[in-house]
Amino acid sequence: MMRTKKMVFKPQGVFLVLSLENRVGLNTKVNRELTLESNAFCSSGSYKFNVGSNVSDDADLASSYWEPNSANAITRVSDEYKKYNAEHYTTNIKLNYESAKDDGSLRQGQSDLDNYIYFNSYKGASQAASNTKTNRGFLICLMPVDYTKTSNYPGGIVNETLLFGKVDVTNAERKNFTNNVSTYTTDPKTWAPDMRNRYLLASFSDELKKGSSYDVTLRIVRPTLPIERLWAYRQGNAMKQTRRADAEGIAEGTQTDNYYPSLNSKLYRLPKYSEFIPIFNNPKVQLNRNQQLGTGHPAYIGAEYGYAITSDSHGDYVDINGQQRKFSNWFCSKQGNRVMYAIMYFKAFGGIDANGTNNYKVAVRMTFPTPEATSGEIKVETYYLGPNYNLSMNVAGYYMCHEEFWKRLDQKDIIVRTFQLGTYWLNTKNATNPYEKKSQYNDLSPNGITQNENSTRNKFIKHYFIPWLKSPAW
Repeated sequence: MMRTKKMVFKPQGVFLVLSLENRVGLNTKVNRELTLESNAFCSSGSYKFNVGSNVSDDADLASSYWEPNSANAITRVSDEYKKYNAEHYTTNIKLNYESAKDDGSLRQGQSDLDNYIYFNSYKGASQAASNTKTNRGFLICLMPVDYTKTSNYPGGIVNETLLFGKVDVTNAERKNFTNNVSTYTTDPKTWAPDMRNRYLLASFSDELKKGSSYDVTLRIVRPTLPIERLWAYRQGNAMKQTRRADAEGIAEGTQTDNYYPSLNSKLYRLPKYSEFIPIFNNPKVQLNRNQQLGTGHPAYIGAEYGYAITSDSHGDYVDINGQQRKFSNWFCSKQGNRVMYAIMYFKAFGGIDANGTNNYKVAVRMTFPTPEATSGEIKVETYYLGPNYNLSMNVAGYYMCHEEFWKRLDQKDIIVRTFQLGTYWLNTKNATNPYEKKSQYNDLSPNGITQNENSTRNKFIKHYFIPWLKSPAW
């Protein structure tokens, strides 16, 4: 009998050891059911062999015949989005509860441990805290997917793997979520971020080897964001223009105006240039005109993305809780379109901030009345990413800055604010750095150029204003 060539079937799966950690100053619980979305891995599929006669004895070709379960593919309307990101598949994961094995999480006094993992609040790196992270991992096995089969984009597709979960704050008093504008009539000590639907716990673009094991930490990180510190109860068409003295008095709580409830708490003031401008810093005009901004020039990146550009925060200085920080931003928009997408508050590119952080990184969608409007209402939608968004910069914008991503979000996932384009009063009294720009007023506009430091002695001129929460809510 003739001996035929055989195909060596080496280990095909990739093993992930998942651990969890709470890095928020609030008590939390995580639903044990997670969702993995990836173009490179899945857990359901089958082999469809078609082995030729020229297979060598030591060839590891089994993965070439693995086909993911098409029922788990995420439905996309846009072929262009699929071109740049390839097909993504969902994998549902359950982190099993083993009552006989202590995993380091908070169990005493907690109910429904079959469905939730509980953690104490994080007190900071310098303070010891118990039950803030797991001390043993959860092992899962995934099958690699050949993403080049679903996209032949010549620029190259890379691994896009993201893990989403449902996280809830368990402090009894923290029941007012910041995605609800009515929250801004309540005590900030009752506020909480809404992470209950599609919270990003981890992501990566690394190429993982078959048959190998990798540690992945799922971190709960969620500071009070700059946009959450802007008093949002009166927004959009409800915003009024007022004189500077009145705006300052109302914001600081020294002047009563029933149109602005709860500000007599004296927890607010006007925002500084270094707090206000970075939230809205955007080059919509430059993208619409394909016009240079500073030393950077927009680059065309695709029909459904338009032009893209990166820029650093205005004035090269952002105040985060009294500390000087520098951030970079990535923007894209189609010419003639009212919508602009962005990933903002990146840790500054090029290592120019030795103490840089990604803790404030957010995905943003801004909608303008017209592409270059200077008046009217602007809608700003914010989805938190934080340090858990680690996709390669080559694909970060292609994945996040498109309607295909945003339509998968629930409304609870997004912080929605509406503002008036125009001039706003700012605070000059609370500078924390001698080089900080001290400006009495500046514009919320679609123009990305750095604005000048402004002052006025005119007591009767009126501009918009938004009170700023002096200290983070958590």
